Amino acid sequence: MKRKVIYAAAILIIVFFFGCDSKNDVEGTITSLTEVTTTKSTTSGHASSQTTTAVQTTSDYRQENRELLSFLPVKTGYTWKYEGTTGYGHKMSLDEISANRQGMRYVLNGIVDDMSDGESGRDLGISFVYEISGGELVQYTNTGAQMDSVYKKITLLKAPVYDGMTWTQEAVTKNDTNVTLECSVKEIYIDQVSGYEVTYKQVEGNYYESRQFFSDKGITSFKRLFVAGGEEFEIGFDINEMMSGFRDEVWLKSILPPFGTQLWYYGIAEYAHSVAWTDTITTSEGMLFVFSGEFADGSGIPGEFTVEYIFDRNNGTVLESVKENTRSGDKHINSLLHDFVILKTPLTAGNNWTQNVMIDSNEYELHAVITSVYIDSDDHSKISYRIRYTIEGMPGYFNDTFIQERVFKTGAGMVSFSELMEGGIGLSGKELEDDHLVEQAMINHMFGYGLSFNN
Repeated sequence: MKRKVIYAAAILIIVFFFGCDSKNDVEGTITSLTEVTTTKSTTSGHASSQTTTAVQTTSDYRQENRELLSFLPVKTGYTWKYEGTTGYGHKMSLDEISANRQGMRYVLNGIVDDMSDGESGRDLGISFVYEISGGELVQYTNTGAQMDSVYKKITLLKAPVYDGMTWTQEAVTKNDTNVTLECSVKEIYIDQVSGYEVTYKQVEGNYYESRQFFSDKGITSFKRLFVAGGEEFEIGFDINEMMSGFRDEVWLKSILPPFGTQLWYYGIAEYAHSVAWTDTITTSEGMLFVFSGEFADGSGIPGEFTVEYIFDRNNGTVLESVKENTRSGDKHINSLLHDFVILKTPLTAGNNWTQNVMIDSNEYELHAVITSVYIDSDDHSKISYRIRYTIEGMPGYFNDTFIQERVFKTGAGMVSFSELMEGGIGLSGKELEDDHLVEQAMINHMFGYGLSFNN
């Protein structure tokens, strides 16, 4: 097959002229599950109700259907953001999961990015229906705006799913023509996480499609052959992991600074260090973000460090773990705390959590609370979250209480750090009865630094 580079003109043809059918309601048949959970989302995309319904099974596909269910999100509100060939993109969300006596039905709605700035006049809305029945995951769509399948009905997966599996199916094109597809499955690994790539090749002609599937995410990549003006080339899109997931997950990932950008922090006593986000690893439970930095303060003592931020999507947490600190050899950087949860969803004021931490071979209970959430007055898309971490019963600290505070901001990461130092705060007698005076004295007795936005 002859492949050539896509030109901008061809892309306009792809996005706005292939698939001329309007968006219609799509219905299909579903078969077989023993117990199902039905959820329906609100207008904000989050489940408003959830009920468990027992249904009679009429087939022997219960195990196969459960396997296929594992490839899709477990509840409504999941959002996918895809980006592809020459600026193409679309976003969609899982708005409804329903069940009847035959099986499960998923409804996904979204919109294609408008690359014409409104000049095309086309309906850019998109809609998909997934149905799981009889050991098959079937996709229905009749939308023309997205860079997706030419088929209005196609079996995406057939259980059991394994490396080397093949099957043949009859798909239906948007012109209501039945075509035969030969399908093959290959196991793939991305960041050591296992998934599957399925290729669907039309028996007559060169046309093909391929999709990648990972547990709990559905489709993470789509490719297809496109023919224009006698030329053949591949088009497609991939998931944007940082903008996909459930609402709280997307919120957490939105706090990260730009990848590779050098961040500079300056603090008291000529303290300074720089750090950059250098690597991302996808895991079966979430994602791992690696930050690499070096000290550059007035002490003149060199040193480098590596920190990992481990996002657990199941618990909605971010755990900070220092992997290297060549300056001190410690498993922490400035912070007395190490290997602890620094953030936990929901990111709302008042949300709190507790955890056990080890300090000098002693175990303590750490209390964390999001004390405030505030919106940037100049840019309402920027949100800051202030978190206070405290340990009561810590000898050597004022009132035997250890305190650390951090502020995180959308698109910038951590912008402020402060930690109470050991010893008294310089007040005595009646001075200790003045809450404002005590608070100010504690602030003055903290070591801290902040992100410079001028570098």
